[in-house]
Amino acid sequence: MAVVFPFVDRSRQQRHIQSWSRKLLDILRVRLHGGGLDRFPPRTLIVANHVSWLDIWLLHSVSAVCFVAKSEIREWPLIGWMAARARTLFIERERKRDTHRIAGVIADALSAQEAVAIFPESTTTDGLTVKPFRASLVRPAVDLNAPVMAVAIRYLNADGSINTQIAYADDTTLMQSLRSILAHPEVHAEVIDLGVIEVGDKTRRVIALEAEQRVREAVMVSPAEAQRLPTMLP
Repeated sequence: MAVVFPFVDRSRQQRHIQSWSRKLLDILRVRLHGGGLDRFPPRTLIVANHVSWLDIWLLHSVSAVCFVAKSEIREWPLIGWMAARARTLFIERERKRDTHRIAGVIADALSAQEAVAIFPESTTTDGLTVKPFRASLVRPAVDLNAPVMAVAIRYLNADGSINTQIAYADDTTLMQSLRSILAHPEVHAEVIDLGVIEVGDKTRRVIALEAEQRVREAVMVSPAEAQRLPTMLP
């Protein structure tokens, strides 16, 4: 990232990010299941639930995208620097003016045919529930009439139940989260494609609510029902 990225085009950067993300998940013994899409469509806003810092690398494993993430991640040793170089857009969520700034940056990225991923819950959960989706960062897709793709992220036990130990929530530190992940012989993960929401004449709140409902239904299904959901990676 330090010596190659400044001299290669965006498409080659994206291939590197995807490859490195898959290798990182392999090192951490995170296994993705299922089949389906091999990349996110360009000029698309990806809307996903948020469980762990691993979510970023899971989605990058599908294809490298621009992320919107909380500003605290930028201060994490190494990971923060890598995230910044991978085109992560850092937002100070407690500052309303920063939401307007990031919305403009998202619009620029979509206009440049980039896929952009957001976590509209604005926080992580234990993986069992989905919090209300905030609509503010959906506005650029509405303004540009860009498609919105709903995606559900699930971390599973061997029996298909939700693995809450992977969640990076509440007062868990980054090191505690990493130790919890490494304590597992394997971590099973799913990135579930819930389809594209066409913007049309819908408001940002309607789109956010539709995405939220799709994600909530996918996250809260039983293990047996989950087997019938399309996932993205082999």
